[in-house]
Formats: sequence, C-alpha cells, structure tokens
Amino acid sequence: MICRRIAVGLVFIGLLVSGFPAAAYTTSRPTDPLPGIVARNAAEDSLFPEGWNVDTCAYPGGVGLFRGKIYNATEGTTVQDVNLWTSGFGGFPVSVTPDFLAETPALERFDVSVTVTVPMTALDAARAAPVVYTGTLYAEGMGTNRLSWPLALTVLSRDARCTKGQLVLDGVDDYAIASDDPALDVGDETTESLTVEARVLFSTFRAATIFSKENAYSLYTTAFTSGPYSLRCLKFSLKSGQTIRTIESCATQQGRGFWVPGWHHVAGVYDRETGEMRLYMDGQRLGSANQIGQVLVDNSTNGAWVGNDLAGIVEELRVSASARYTSASYAVPGEPFVCDATTRALWHFDELEGAIRFHDTCDTDKVLVGQEGAHAGGTPTWRLRAPLAVRRS
Repeated sequence: MICRRIAVGLVFIGLLVSGFPAAAYTTSRPTDPLPGIVARNAAEDSLFPEGWNVDTCAYPGGVGLFRGKIYNATEGTTVQDVNLWTSGFGGFPVSVTPDFLAETPALERFDVSVTVTVPMTALDAARAAPVVYTGTLYAEGMGTNRLSWPLALTVLSRDARCTKGQLVLDGVDDYAIASDDPALDVGDETTESLTVEARVLFSTFRAATIFSKENAYSLYTTAFTSGPYSLRCLKFSLKSGQTIRTIESCATQQGRGFWVPGWHHVAGVYDRETGEMRLYMDGQRLGSANQIGQVLVDNSTNGAWVGNDLAGIVEELRVSASARYTSASYAVPGEPFVCDATTRALWHFDELEGAIRFHDTCDTDKVLVGQEGAHAGGTPTWRLRAPLAVRRS
C-alpha cells in the first residue's frame, strides 16, 4: 500500500452515492484500502478512511452524483487553502462542490459532492454494453501532499438496469423481520450444513446484524477499541443447547486485512461433514476454521432479523442447508443468487421503490417486513410494466 508521511493530513471519508446507488455488479474490494489515498503523518500513523464508495451508474442525459466528506485528520492543526478538482470522465462536464475550502480545522468534516453530467452522445456507446468512465478527485491544501481518489461512472442505455433492488437501512433504528418458518430451521438435522451469505454495502463498520435467526444462528459485525487499536470484526454464531459457538475474524487499522466499508460479499458456513465453522469475505476465507464437531443447531421458534443497527444496503441474502464454500478461496458470485435444492430462503429485494414487504424468491410464504423506515430502493420505476384500467362513469 502506498503511504505518504506528511506533517498535516487530509483524509477522505467515503463517497456515498446518492441518486443512483452503486452498481450491483460492483462487489469486490481493492487489495488494499484506497491504494495511494491514505494520508499518514508523524504524529498519528494510523489514519484510515471510515468508508467509501466510488462506483455509481447513470444514463445518458442524466447525472452521476458522488457524495462524501473530507476532513483534516491531524489534531491541533488547521489546513488552509484546500483546492478540490477532478480529471477524466471521458471529458464529460464535471462540477465539484465546494471546490475550495479556506480552512479545515482539525477533525471537522466537510461535505463534498462531484456531479458528472452524461451527454446524450454517450448513448450510442452504451447501447451494446455498459461503458465505464473513470475519473479522479484531487485535494491539495497548503503544506499537504496532493491526495487523489479514483472514481468510476458506469453509463448504461435506457434499456439496462442501473441497479438491482435493495434493502435500504439507516443504521439508526430500522430493520426487517420475518416470522418463524420451519424452512429457516437449518442445521437442526444430522443431514444438514448451513450457509448464511449476503451482498452488503456497509456505510460504516459497527456492531450490526446482517442476518439472525434468533436463538439459532447469526451473521453479524462488531467494532470496538482495544488500547491503541480499532478493531472491526465479522462473526458467525450457532446456538446448540446451552452452548453458543462463534467464529470471528478481526482486523485493525495496522493489519493487512483491514476492511474498508463498501460493497462486500460475506458468508458464514457450518460444514457438518468436516465439523467446521468458517467465515468468508470477498473471495477469501478469513483466518482458520473453527472445529466444533458435528452439532445440531437449535430449532428456534423465534423470527429472523435483517439489518438491526446496520447502516447501508443489503442487496442479496440467502440461507442454505449446505456448505456452499469449502476452500480457502472462492469466486465471488457476480450474478444474483439462485434457488436450488438446498436454498431455504432467498431475498433479492426487487420490490417497488419504497416497499416494506420483501418476498422470498423461492417461497412466497417467507416475507420480511421493514420496520422503522427500512424500505426498498434502487428499482427503476421506468422499467415497470403495469396494466392500465379505465372505468367509465
């Protein structure tokens, strides 16, 4: 990872896309968090971005909108005369707001937006296949190195979908819940393994539930501080009788595996054949397997939860009665999850914009219901084909 030591540092906190959510097929993360972007300094050598999302999509005649924050990460200093500008994007018109900050006091956040206008002349190029236009956002203040962040705008024809449906969560108090269903009792028979997997956009990493069948199994994240280290953890737990068995993988800002928020494929696996619990993220097994032997997961009468305290988007969620990932590495699913013989629940969240009821693709009886504002987002209404009924009075 490229790092620069500077007296004063500016750090970019995640480009949060609005208008058009991140492209559904953008699920992988970079090898290192924001290569060439992390600003470090002699006073504090552990500065990392809190979140980022630099991929979005748009249509000819529209705009691609990136939003994020920038802040001076060095305590006790003020960075003055910060200029912000861009390059690239195929020569499309681009505006940065603001493009100048007179001063940035220590630890104070400033909203920044980048608007790319996509001309209609880009339509012909996008007819056959999506076209990706890359650009770069720059920031440079008095006494700092020039920092840069790569941005990617995918332009699609009007006949293509900009994004799949998504469950949008604010991380404050919203979640989705499904009633108890026998199909969600997985791993409670001697012939069953268990996999819980999801494609998630994490706006931040915090203590949050990805999916939990209460008092049975749960895939979730935690974040905490231990001494000088900030730790972010992915965890998978099973309840068997009076025993809760957990596998976790944690990383610090000093570690190679430090996770930046953004799109991630995550999975928790209990492999009955080997007696192992395993964790996976973005194509790699995290750490070593946890050997727990052949146990039975409790048959819980409680419901299932998605997104409690999770800030971001859940795009795909699948529960399976099999160990879908067994090796140290795997190919990250690039297409929507599909129903098969071992699928127990599958949600694509492809309902209409604003919907709060989400049907299981494989079984309409399992319905997740959004609570406290959890809703569907990202399904373009111009794609819908609804019959029109006219009544004569």
